[in-house]
Amino acid sequence: MNRTKQFYDLTMKYRKGLNEINDKYDAELAKIDKYRGSAGYDKDRDSIEHRRKDAIAAFQNERLTAFLTIIDEMRKTAKSRTMTAPTSEELALLQALKMRDNIGKDELEQASRTLRNCPVGLSILDEIAKKNDVMGVRFGAESTDSILNHINSLEESAKRLCALDRCDSRQEMLLRRNIHGADYDPQALYSFAVDRDFISENDALTFMGGVTDLDSFRDAVNTEEVWHYDNA
Repeated sequence: MNRTKQFYDLTMKYRKGLNEINDKYDAELAKIDKYRGSAGYDKDRDSIEHRRKDAIAAFQNERLTAFLTIIDEMRKTAKSRTMTAPTSEELALLQALKMRDNIGKDELEQASRTLRNCPVGLSILDEIAKKNDVMGVRFGAESTDSILNHINSLEESAKRLCALDRCDSRQEMLLRRNIHGADYDPQALYSFAVDRDFISENDALTFMGGVTDLDSFRDAVNTEEVWHYDNA
């Protein structure tokens, strides 16, 4: 399992786990509802809500720790790739391109496919493109800075997700629709990007991290040796 898949799986498990907690305590409240108005009702209701709050807080902390561990490993891997020197073959290609008097966009894009997994090489290729006044080159891979920005966005989204007390709250959905109404709640809009039932890993990376080049991002943050969160 790779880190992007782990992130997606943990996102879905958070939603599932949070819903299970709320379902449990909603059921307990339903059981005592017939005693509403009696002397002990308020005390029992408050006890249930207190236990719900404690259970959710513990769950949120546990899952956020798991998210941050995955994200930290993503960040370390992305940064380490920046320091990887080009191979002898990649270096020979770059030297040959630098010696050329003229070079076209198609040749640069073809070279970028060869250098896809070499951030240093792509940076040099970008310099060659600028030197030759070649604009609009699609390098087929995102820069390290762009990758790190996506990781930062995933971290922020994970924190937003782990701050939710409920997923798919009907009240919150209604508040989103009433964005121009008097009862509009900014917090409802704030959680919109993360309170989603994502249909795939790609969907989660796009909405939570703003990732556009999915293959490039996966190449930058995934390795064969991965961290496992067996109890997520």
